[in-house]
Parts: sequence; C-alpha cells; structure tokens
Amino acid sequence: METIKNPYEYLAYKYNIIMNKQLVTNIEEIKKVLSIENIIDKVCLKMQIPYEKIRTKTRKREYVICRQICIYFLNKNKYPKFTNEIIAYHLGYKTASSVNHGLSNIIDLIDTDKDIYKTINDIKKELFY
Repeated sequence: METIKNPYEYLAYKYNIIMNKQLVTNIEEIKKVLSIENIIDKVCLKMQIPYEKIRTKTRKREYVICRQICIYFLNKNKYPKFTNEIIAYHLGYKTASSVNHGLSNIIDLIDTDKDIYKTINDIKKELFY
C-alpha cells in the first residue's frame, strides 16, 4: 500500500471506510466540510447562537459553552487538528492558553453534564456522518 502524504487524501480514505461508500474523489468537498468556519457554523447553528456573539468577550454561559464546544471539535477531533493559535484567532481569544483552559473545561463538562454530552454527539453526527 502506498503512503498517503496529503492529509485530505487520508481523510477521504477514512471517510470511505466509515461511510462504506465509493471513494471520495473531490478532495475540495472534504476541505470545505471540515474547515474551521464550517465547524464553527455547525456548532453555532445547533446551539442557536450567532457567530458574532461567540467572538465577543462576554462571559454569558451559553456563549462560553458554545465557544468551548467549538474548541473541542477544532482541537480534539481526529480529523484536521488546528493549532491553538488558529483557534484563538477565529474565536476571538487573545492567547492560546485560553483555548487550553476552555478545552479542559469542556472535557470536564462532557463527563458531568448529560445535556452537553448529548449536544456534542449530535453535532459530531452532523459533522462527520
């Protein structure tokens, strides 16, 4: 088996295995599906919060949870993992350490809060299946 150097080709290969469909030949479609903007839009749509609101510095719980769920999918997912600096830029944080803190908070919440666990599973199904 030849090695796959392009991460999007690898993603197409994994997509084929997961979905049991024909091999995805249009790599640009996969890039579009798993772009930062698309992941953030899906999370905002599910949480019913406008994108502009999660980029603000407000500490309202619903905005913070939405931001942290975005961090979870952008950092922890097994597909394109983005750096904390890039995530911080797109979500309106000043530093990458804020992203690390948000990630640890959402992981704790997933373990304790069943509603957040269910929401994350719903978003995961929409994004990857």
